[in-house]
Amino acid sequence: MKQLMHYKFDMASPASIWTTEKNGYSNNSTGTGANRFIFAETYFDLSGYEREHLTLFPQRISVQESGSFRLKEDNGSLEKGAIVLDIITEEGLTEAELQHFANEVSIREVCPSFGEGVLEFQQVIFGRYRMMAQDNSIWTPTQGNLTTIHETQWGSGSPTTCAKLWIYRLIIPLGQLLADTDDFLVVPACRYIMSAEIREESDLSFMMRQKRSYELST
Repeated sequence: MKQLMHYKFDMASPASIWTTEKNGYSNNSTGTGANRFIFAETYFDLSGYEREHLTLFPQRISVQESGSFRLKEDNGSLEKGAIVLDIITEEGLTEAELQHFANEVSIREVCPSFGEGVLEFQQVIFGRYRMMAQDNSIWTPTQGNLTTIHETQWGSGSPTTCAKLWIYRLIIPLGQLLADTDDFLVVPACRYIMSAEIREESDLSFMMRQKRSYELST
């Protein structure tokens, strides 16, 4: 189990650019306006299994959350809501690569490993996409409660011999957080729970899996 903390951003008065970084989340430094997003990373440490030449076979991966997502963007934003991505991958990602994924999914509806990018299908052990919109039936827009209108999961669930499985969470607001002093973003804390079988493979199977991991990483 690995956990990411909650995140809360409140616009300053007078309004300032959304640059808050805290609780393990970072705001991408290259995006502006609607192209900004926040992200956090952590990892499952599998180095002990790697040293013993053991293979991890994922069985089940689940995501637990402590509450709801809430978002109030600029009143003048043409789009409302947010996209939330949860990814578990064999490869560590740079901020530029995360920016590419954010652009791909928000503009073209293409999640990591489906289109152009550094990740292949086998490298994404688990992926979860959610499109969220403001829930005006119960909450007012200024309270900003988001409800999920579409969710999909993907990933290979492939056995792995890597030393780390990297975990990334991206929150991509569809509107802008630039001008209104009552803007805010609240992200609940979450846990990633993976059930897996750990066992020794034959020498040939293990070496071929190591070879494949090396090829994918280079």
